[in-house]
Amino acid sequence: MKFLLILLLTLSLPLAALAAPPPLVGLARIDSLRGVLARHPAADTARVKLLLAIGTGYPELQSDSGLHYAAAAERLARRLRWPRGVAGALLCAASSHTTQSNNTTALRLAQQAARLYWKLGDKRAYSRALRGQSNVLYFQGSFTRQLEVARQGLAVCERLGDSVGIAGWYQIHGLGYVGLGLPQKGLGFLRRSLSIYQRRKLPRQVGHLLLNIGLAYQKLGNPTRALGYYAQALPLIRQAQSFLGMQSVFIAMATSYTSLRRYDEALAAADSCYRISKRLRFNRGLAGTFVAKGDVYRLRVADTAWYQRHPVNQATTLAAAIGFYQQALGISTGDAANLEIWRRTYQGLYQTYHLLGRDREALAAYVRYTAVQDSVFSREAATQLATTEADAALALKDREIKLGHLTVRRQQERQGYLLAGLAL
Repeated sequence: MKFLLILLLTLSLPLAALAAPPPLVGLARIDSLRGVLARHPAADTARVKLLLAIGTGYPELQSDSGLHYAAAAERLARRLRWPRGVAGALLCAASSHTTQSNNTTALRLAQQAARLYWKLGDKRAYSRALRGQSNVLYFQGSFTRQLEVARQGLAVCERLGDSVGIAGWYQIHGLGYVGLGLPQKGLGFLRRSLSIYQRRKLPRQVGHLLLNIGLAYQKLGNPTRALGYYAQALPLIRQAQSFLGMQSVFIAMATSYTSLRRYDEALAAADSCYRISKRLRFNRGLAGTFVAKGDVYRLRVADTAWYQRHPVNQATTLAAAIGFYQQALGISTGDAANLEIWRRTYQGLYQTYHLLGRDREALAAYVRYTAVQDSVFSREAATQLATTEADAALALKDREIKLGHLTVRRQQERQGYLLAGLAL
């Protein structure tokens, strides 16, 4: 009887559903491709393509393996004198280096790939190489430069009539504007991108767009609506096994929960981000986790309602917040530097030192915070800032210094520092 029931259900399915099993993703897809590679010993362009297909599947899961296959593909492509294969290998390696936060190397390789594709006249592949460059610039927090690359990529895809490519560049435009503090303008681009991806039924891309729209609403000061988009995005991104996407969702959720004073949920989301980022060795994710935790520890003490229910030791809690911020700065340095991480970290340090009444350190942190803001996301200026250990307190004259719109006085009452810190 059970057999007949199964048979009837099977016969009732459309033939297309029987003929097309669900596509393999993640490690399952890589294992399948490695089996094909083992049965293809010939040193030809088809083998290069297989090596690249395996290599591009690895970066989020095992970036070292991605680099290994990219290097093998590049060696074989150069031996075959096949420039298209060389360009593909460079772009594959750039993706793995991006995951490992080797930003300078990743940007250089993506630029080399773009030049090769341009010489070959392959505009579609050239757009993909520009996409690789924009990813690195986004992870650096260089949103202005990211938008410059995005305009080039969008122009190429519009000439080609590539709707999916256009949607991708709309998405990058939206992210850039959100990063620059123009979320309403970014939201327009993100919605245009989402409509294209939904029409083309691309669930992975839809998941990332929902995440990015949530980020825009968070910037607009609507964390509740942002969490709604994150809840829609997470299952789609998880189904696609996009680990970078998952850590991005969790850190975004941590920020929104913190805004809503749901501190335990914020810490749980930050811990989820930490576990994924640790597995990926994704430094930007690790740094973002520490900033999120620092914000929770700092804001819990300043939240009177929470503090009345949980009378913790203020000094110890704020010292823990400073520790988290310092860990974030320790990770986001050198080649892994990220301007958005610096901005949030120095802002958090400034406010925490104010709460502790440590005036000179508060001033030093505020000088760095305003310098990152004023750099207009210039990586060169911010790098110079990070390597210059100038003590801002030495600039005090007549016990007063004006920093932008805020005047900090060393003789202010402790409560005055608290109000100034919370107002920023």
